[in-house]
Amino acid sequence: MKGELNELGLKDFTRGELVRVRMTPEIVGQVIGQKDWGATYLVRLGGSTEAHWFEDVELETYISADEKTGGHDQEPPKRNNVVSLAAVRAMGRA
Repeated sequence: MKGELNELGLKDFTRGELVRVRMTPEIVGQVIGQKDWGATYLVRLGGSTEAHWFEDVELETYISADEKTGGHDQEPPKRNNVVSLAAVRAMGRA
């Protein structure tokens, strides 16, 4: 599971996971690498191309407001914008 402790007692984040810095929750980024068996993670910061190394204790899993309400997991509402070709042809002849 994301952000849980692994067998070494370290947080285990996966590549591509969104994380945020615990001390400054406004700083959000994406995990793009790790070293020392998950003790340190390379995070590309949101809104830039900069990447910085963070210790596992400095990071936590980022859950956006949309994900809290199930926004990313739910299928978007379907629209009934079906247009009848016969109706379009009939309007063109009028």
